[in-house]
Parts: sequence; C-alpha cells; structure tokens
Amino acid sequence: MAFKRICFMCKEEVPIENDAGQLGFLAFHEFSGLECGSRTAHLFPVTRKDKDGSDVVLCKGEPYRAQYLEGQPRDPRPEWFYAKNVEAQIRAAYRKLQEMAEKKIE
Repeated sequence: MAFKRICFMCKEEVPIENDAGQLGFLAFHEFSGLECGSRTAHLFPVTRKDKDGSDVVLCKGEPYRAQYLEGQPRDPRPEWFYAKNVEAQIRAAYRKLQEMAEKKIE
C-alpha cells in the first residue's frame, strides 16, 4: 500500500510531483514532519473548473517554494523573500522530485 500524503492546508491528497514538503526535504534535508505525514503541502495551487468555467482554488499551494522554479511568480509576502543563493538547490531538488514521480518512487 502506497503512502498517502495529505496536505496540511486543504486536507486533500498530494501527488509526489506536487509535494512542497518533499521538495524541501530533498533540497535542504529539512525535517518538516514528513516522517509522520504532518507537513506535506501542495507545491503548486490546486484548482478545479466551476460550472461557469472559471477556476476555483482548492489549495493555494506553497508559493515560497514554487517561486524558485522557472516560470513561477515571486511570492509577494515579505517574510518569504527570494533568495537567489538557494535557487539552484531547489531547482535540482525539483528535478529529482519529478524523476521520483516518473519512477513511482514514494
């Protein structure tokens, strides 16, 4: 049985390729509660289409991690300023995360 990651913000399942907690662990070996599944969160926002075709945000994701990935907007919150010195580290970890997803490594 595969381990289910549950987002601490929206309480929905998080696929490994969109897991901000796993990204942080791979980039910095941070303990973020991964061992007990308590700090998993969506990296990118999760949306669904409403009846009128507009996007409804189900989870805002973790923009302070996503801001380091190519094409993503900067997190406007001052407490999560962009630190250029960690960009390469986070991008390398994101590539590893995508590889894990392709290989179905949990």
